[in-house]
Amino acid sequence: MHSWPTRCSIGLTTIALVGATLLLPAPAQAAGTDIVETRPTPAAQAETPDEATTKAPVSEEVEVEQTPVATAPKEGSDGAVERKAVDPFRMVGVTWDAEADAQDVSVRVQVRTKGTWSAWQTLGIEDSTEGGRPGTEPLWTDAPADGIAVDVKAGSGTLSGVKVTTIDPGKSEIVTPFSPAVFSPAVEDTEELPQEGTDGVPDNQTESVAADGTPKVVPMPSIITRAQWKAGAGTSCSAPVTRPKALGVVIHHTAGSNTYTKAESAALVRSYQSYHVKGHGWCDIGYNFLVDRFGQIFEGRKGGMTKQVRAAHSGVEAVNQYATGVSMMGHFDNAQPSAAMKTSVVKLVGWRLKFFGAKAKGTYTAGGKKYQVINGHRDVKATACPGKYGYAWISAVGGLRDRAHTYMSKATSAAGAPAAAPAPKPTPKPTPAPVKNFKTPTGVKVSTTPTTATVTWNKVAGATHYRLAVSPTGSSKGAKFYNVSTNRATITGLHARRVHVFRVSVYQPSPKKRISPYTAQPFPTARTKAFTAPSGVRATSRGRKALKLTWKAQAGAPGYRVQIIQSGKSSGARYLMTRTNSIKITKLKPNTRYRIRVSVSYPNKERASAYTKAPYPTAATRPLTAAAAKPKPKPAPKPAPKPAPKASAKNAVTPSSGKVVFKGHGYGHGIGMSQYGAEGGARAGQKYDAILRKYYPGTTLSTKSATIRVQISADTGNSVHVLPKSGLKFRRLTGNAVTVLPTSVSGRAVSAWSIDLTKGDAKKSTLSYKSGSKWYAHTTFSGDAQFEGPATISLVLPNGSTRAYRGALRSTRPTATTRDTVNVLSLEAYLRGVVAREMPASWSMEALKAQSVAARTFGSRYLGSKKHFDICDTVSCQVYGGYADETKRTNDAIAGTNGKILTYKGEPALTQFSSSSGGFTNAGSMPYLKPVSDPWDNWSGNKNHAWSQTVTTAAIQKKYAIGTLKSITVTRRNGHGDQGGRVVSMTLKGSKASKTISGVDARWAFGLKSDWFGF
Repeated sequence: MHSWPTRCSIGLTTIALVGATLLLPAPAQAAGTDIVETRPTPAAQAETPDEATTKAPVSEEVEVEQTPVATAPKEGSDGAVERKAVDPFRMVGVTWDAEADAQDVSVRVQVRTKGTWSAWQTLGIEDSTEGGRPGTEPLWTDAPADGIAVDVKAGSGTLSGVKVTTIDPGKSEIVTPFSPAVFSPAVEDTEELPQEGTDGVPDNQTESVAADGTPKVVPMPSIITRAQWKAGAGTSCSAPVTRPKALGVVIHHTAGSNTYTKAESAALVRSYQSYHVKGHGWCDIGYNFLVDRFGQIFEGRKGGMTKQVRAAHSGVEAVNQYATGVSMMGHFDNAQPSAAMKTSVVKLVGWRLKFFGAKAKGTYTAGGKKYQVINGHRDVKATACPGKYGYAWISAVGGLRDRAHTYMSKATSAAGAPAAAPAPKPTPKPTPAPVKNFKTPTGVKVSTTPTTATVTWNKVAGATHYRLAVSPTGSSKGAKFYNVSTNRATITGLHARRVHVFRVSVYQPSPKKRISPYTAQPFPTARTKAFTAPSGVRATSRGRKALKLTWKAQAGAPGYRVQIIQSGKSSGARYLMTRTNSIKITKLKPNTRYRIRVSVSYPNKERASAYTKAPYPTAATRPLTAAAAKPKPKPAPKPAPKPAPKASAKNAVTPSSGKVVFKGHGYGHGIGMSQYGAEGGARAGQKYDAILRKYYPGTTLSTKSATIRVQISADTGNSVHVLPKSGLKFRRLTGNAVTVLPTSVSGRAVSAWSIDLTKGDAKKSTLSYKSGSKWYAHTTFSGDAQFEGPATISLVLPNGSTRAYRGALRSTRPTATTRDTVNVLSLEAYLRGVVAREMPASWSMEALKAQSVAARTFGSRYLGSKKHFDICDTVSCQVYGGYADETKRTNDAIAGTNGKILTYKGEPALTQFSSSSGGFTNAGSMPYLKPVSDPWDNWSGNKNHAWSQTVTTAAIQKKYAIGTLKSITVTRRNGHGDQGGRVVSMTLKGSKASKTISGVDARWAFGLKSDWFGF
């Protein structure tokens, strides 16, 4: 109804009652003419009945209790009612004074049913142009409640006059709806529905459309009147009460229970009226009509069912005046509307539109904006109403718009309106020879490759040809048609990773005509497969600033997308497109190793395969050639110095030919677990817990579950920009209000959603959507907010690439005027994007499990940070790549250690790890990070256990201003392992100076694999 994100419910139940007999409504004028506000009542018809059984504002059946909520005067913004007993009720809502200046109000309630208190329920805030008291949407209980507790907060400003309204709707009983028998019964058109290419019923007609019929005079459907559901009289509504004609219809849902009984429906309607009148202070119920799940139609706001009565349903005043508000009773984010409900809505909308001369597939303008004649509430205002299933039904093939259009297509008038003048009879045409109609083909089966689909179906007796329609939606729009003479067809040139709809009919090639219906709903669908991840990636030539790469070609691939990034880095990646299976990449750094990944991709950058699987291929550019040194004149001979003691061949070196050869062990800092060592241990038959005990002695296996906030470093701007997706929601953290984001707004298809800094006020944020090439502001708000809902959400990065993430993508504020992107998700989901980045998925399962526990523990140490995030996604913390980097094997390892972490004295341990220990781990900062002998590290697949690396003297001299390098001497080691262990200190002797540095300094300065080396 109004612009709330969702309605909260504890199982809606409603009531229906028998009322007075309805007499006939006044007629409308001829379709297509203006309708005056006051109509004479024909003598042949009885007067319109009283609209209510009482002159009181609400029904005498209803009991309403209002409880004041005291606000805290010192704080000025919050209020609460402690748990309190009240008279039995089925509905509760909270309202406050319209004069209050409070912003970002949030309301929670608890109710007591059958002696048990519910959990706290958050109520959304209603948005209306009706005036009165602002407040929440109502909450319904599934059984009578007799206790209430309320918590009200405001983000800013002061609340006053806060009240809790509780409503007992009275008893329930079945109501017999009024049936307008005085009108002529519908005259059904019995001629055969037209085939493809003719006028009338569209080619994509469904059985449900045909079942509605095509009456000559659209009848008024059976309606339960206000008198029958025992409406109150309401209060005096402000002008304009009516408008000359209805220009359109807006479809809503009440967002309540989907399980109420038929005997409970009228009480629901009665209770909505009571809350709108007594709680909000409106003049009457906000809807014009309501339809329950049994197909019962209820008259809504007073004023006459054959008049366009201004209501309070859309949140836009012009639409309230000129469009009829029809609300489907239920929550259609959670379930499909029932068939009975859909049929009644079709009959009501069809009668209403024909009565006022509007077209089901037309448009109208109100308040300077254009709307479709039949649309959903979310097309008018930012809201989830009428729910994702209710909204989808409006525009679906064979949905409300199609069915209402067909239902009205042959009518000359509507019941209650004078018949239009008969059109002149057309000149009769020769009757064509009868065409034999065949049965609809059945048993459609589809098998796919990335670009083809092979379709088979059961033969139809007597059929010689078939027509196959392939489309993305099942409609003829965008479809391609194929005529074949067998019950099998192979379709080529399809788009990979897309769902296609396949429909088959019997076809007559001469004259060209479809002679059976197409395959009935549910339409057969199939998704074309993804291409396999490209393999065999290698460098065919290497330059100083360029690499030429190639990989195995894939048949039918539209192109390839190449990602190249410096090894060891998580940002700064470049992406390039090529149509062939080779590429030359330029503008690279000399003597630098790069990691390469390739995926099959379309020219628009849409990926058609996963990226190359780990371990990722790498290639290095060639180093620059050092310039030949100019010969210097020989110095005069000096007295020979006394010989110094000879240094160990392993601990000292004199450069030769401008180079120094380092010989060492391991890769990385060497603290904690060696990843290669874990794999070696697993290959030796060790389980993951034994592997962890070796590398983290003194720790204990414990259990942890939590939510973690991960800073997405690649999203460097102030925006959080995502692609639309079914089920995508927007949550404001202040007030916890949630909105389901539509796929179209005001008739504009949405291609992206974004949370950005508000222009002109960086302290606020704006939710915007993109349609075509333009961005449109949707909502402005204060505080943090996030996108959530689907299993994965695609984040658009500043370079235009996308990356999918589980959980929520939050726009949060590190400062008052900047925003940062943070991925909020469970610890287990976070690990899925970590483990596959840290260890090859092809390694042993026990090694992957050990890595999972170490990574989970490492992440757990960061939880509860006072920053706006817990952990970063780079090597500075722990590399995290989101959903795109997940693999089945690493996910299985994570599930196999679900929740397991290492603790020390009850706290998560610092589980540092590195690629290779070299045979002995390094000492860390914690008691359990001790140096331990690591023979597991030495296995045939570990090329980092022992290594040799050449560094030019020019590179060393450039880093340290010592003149010409004369010698390097290791002066101290840590004493663990070959050569005496890792270098603690070493001296660089030059022609101008000497410099003492650590082994760690040397590792980073000279690009060595570790600080464990000699010569």
